Amino acid sequence: MKILDFQIYILLALITVAAAWPEKGSFGTEFFIGISPQAYYSDLESTTISIASKAEGHVRTYVPHKWIDRNEVLKKGITNITIVDMPIHNTGLRKTGIFLKTTLPVAVYVTQSSTTYLAFPKSFLGKHYIAPKYSSNITASPITAHSYVTFVGTYDGTIINVTEPNRSFTIQLESLDVYVLNQRYMVQIISNKPVVMLTSVECSFHRQNGKMGCRPLVSQLLSVDKFARQFIVPSLPGDSNPYRHAYNNATFLITVTTSTASSISFKSVDRTVNIHLNNAGSAHAVFNDTPVMVYSGSPASVIRYVLGDDMNIESMMIVPGVENYLNDYFFPSFKSQSLYIVGNSFGDIRLNEHRVTFGVYTHTWFPMPSGVGWSILGYGTSSGLQELSLLGSSLTGLSAFIDGALAVGIGSPYISQFGMQNLLAHLCTKCSGWPIVISLCPSLPVVRR
Repeated sequence: MKILDFQIYILLALITVAAAWPEKGSFGTEFFIGISPQAYYSDLESTTISIASKAEGHVRTYVPHKWIDRNEVLKKGITNITIVDMPIHNTGLRKTGIFLKTTLPVAVYVTQSSTTYLAFPKSFLGKHYIAPKYSSNITASPITAHSYVTFVGTYDGTIINVTEPNRSFTIQLESLDVYVLNQRYMVQIISNKPVVMLTSVECSFHRQNGKMGCRPLVSQLLSVDKFARQFIVPSLPGDSNPYRHAYNNATFLITVTTSTASSISFKSVDRTVNIHLNNAGSAHAVFNDTPVMVYSGSPASVIRYVLGDDMNIESMMIVPGVENYLNDYFFPSFKSQSLYIVGNSFGDIRLNEHRVTFGVYTHTWFPMPSGVGWSILGYGTSSGLQELSLLGSSLTGLSAFIDGALAVGIGSPYISQFGMQNLLAHLCTKCSGWPIVISLCPSLPVVRR
């Protein structure tokens, strides 16, 4: 970046940060991005980074292996940056990381091929992570799903100590190094500096661009210090919903991972499962399509996999703990969609300045276990920037997600599944050198988390 450009960048930062939405959860100003591995593909592919911003600002994009280092305008709403011809990352070490720096807190979504994940900012990263292994034995899946973990260095001189049940080893990373590990067991890591850790698992086979294959579903993991004790795992919407989901006879595999011994309880409207872990590890339970409350005696993380008729994986969601809920979000809706809000009966919830009310139909679509004090509300959204906030005295916060598309960030589930490329098809493209900058069509939505 030239000295003059940098001075302008800092001046704009000082002007905009004063009025910026606070940096919290998955909203931040610095992002280190890694690309997911592809087991069956070796062609170069494009990576699209969607930046959701509540105000105008500037963004620096730095991709050293592509010789990209540029400063550009950040729009209110969504700014898309596409980097073409990104190499497919197999296992091992490559310097393929991407760095973003913005002048105000934003949310960042990363799309490659047909999957998208929510990137966490540097301010939300940690040094201790646990990645559970997807357990096909639980579901009797006819196809063994390959799993991977990916590390992205945020500082030079990063040392990661990796522990698996049968071995331990060390990985050394410099800033923007990306290391992919073929995951055969639960992986626990402790590093001397904050790192990014992604988990990915292959899903069911599908045809794309004339090829049959399986793309990995990807999510960025929460560090152990962000683990929680209470979770609300949402179901998919039911038949009464005008935007019903595409899965028939869907079931959930819920995986709860703790760093210490713990008792785990899964509770739905008609079933309770209790499991005790004698040490760090994962507990698994399969439920039909219904909301599930999860309680853990020690801090834990929760992943929900949606399984189709053939028990192959259709989607993956990192479920936030109630302790990580926030009181306000902004996020994109790319068309008329259904928004699902997880909340309790306290406080004043508003969506785009309109008060959200609890309806009887909510309990028809989403039957909750008795005595839990939580409900899931279904609301239709138009295309554009959506703002969701909880006013009043409640300290609990709320969560939300959009079925089959983007969701809202930490404090709300982000669904990694197929079909994300259909969202990008709604965007208008304008080329101006490297990278390609994509802006929304005038009638389409704005992003944010």
